[in-house]
Amino acid sequence: MSSIFIFLCFSCSIFSVDKTTAKSASSSSKKNTIPVWPTDNPAFSKNQPLAAYIQPTVSGDVTSGTYGCVRNNGNRFHSGIDIKSIHRNRKQVPQDNVFACLPGTIVYLNTDPVRSNFGRYVVVEHYLENLHFYSSYAHLASIDPTLRQGLSVEAGHRLGTLGTSSNCTRIPNARAHLHFELGLKLGSIETFQAWYNAQKFSTPNWHRDWNGLNLFGIDPLAFFQSHLSFLDFLRTQTIAFTLDIFTCKQPKFIQQNKALLKPSSKTKKVQTGWRIGFNWAGLPLSWEALYQTNPKVIVLHTYDKNELTRHGNRHTLEFKSDGQPFIGKTLRRQLFCLFGENFSL
Repeated sequence: MSSIFIFLCFSCSIFSVDKTTAKSASSSSKKNTIPVWPTDNPAFSKNQPLAAYIQPTVSGDVTSGTYGCVRNNGNRFHSGIDIKSIHRNRKQVPQDNVFACLPGTIVYLNTDPVRSNFGRYVVVEHYLENLHFYSSYAHLASIDPTLRQGLSVEAGHRLGTLGTSSNCTRIPNARAHLHFELGLKLGSIETFQAWYNAQKFSTPNWHRDWNGLNLFGIDPLAFFQSHLSFLDFLRTQTIAFTLDIFTCKQPKFIQQNKALLKPSSKTKKVQTGWRIGFNWAGLPLSWEALYQTNPKVIVLHTYDKNELTRHGNRHTLEFKSDGQPFIGKTLRRQLFCLFGENFSL
């Protein structure tokens, strides 16, 4: 019998329940925030080595299947984790179930694998603690036929079967896996589409604002290891740099994620901009309203060069040969998705 693995956020204990138990649990309150491991693989819950549940790339290096700048000598970013298959039929075809990790709403289903390097994928949006965030489940062999956009799901709801689907790289059957992400959607459909159009891509934006280029993940493995809520986990992230951006715009991102906004007592003053704190990967995790004026549109307020460089090259805040910081290509995209315009220091 396949099992669903549930992690108790209020302790370090981990237990599993079979599908019948999970089904009855799914009728409980949607306020339940205990995360469920997204596949049948029990190795993480048993504290087994990474190699027991992480699928490496062709390099064979298990860290290549983890989160971060773990590929191409630290120059290629991987936005999630790749969870390996453990259940196969006689023809060695993967049979592993994929589950929603937290309660939420199905917001996107890509059923056509040729339209994305994620292949078939499902996106679930979660709204907990005044925070909108997403989980995505990619390279699926199949999507559960009962799923539809707008469907509410509980943690442990079956989403499909892991596989090898993709439109750009052939994933061999031996390396079938679930690409699993947790993170934040940056742009509205208007700002992301404007950025997408400016890139002159050869294909349409099939996936609207649930395109992977508009989704920015955190480390899912570190989240599960933390035994924290998603919001509390974000609060543990180190701020690598802060930008002061002088604009009257109110990005949809912060309207939807008010848990990231620092309280202000200056309610009678006119806001002139934002002070935004980013982690090394470029996620805007701290927002503070500004009320002073500045002749510049954008100012680098603080930065920690060591924090920015020790993780590898994410192309957020980068440095010239003379040490001068500049906005890298990833940060340019992130800022455009947030505000709908280009910025340079």
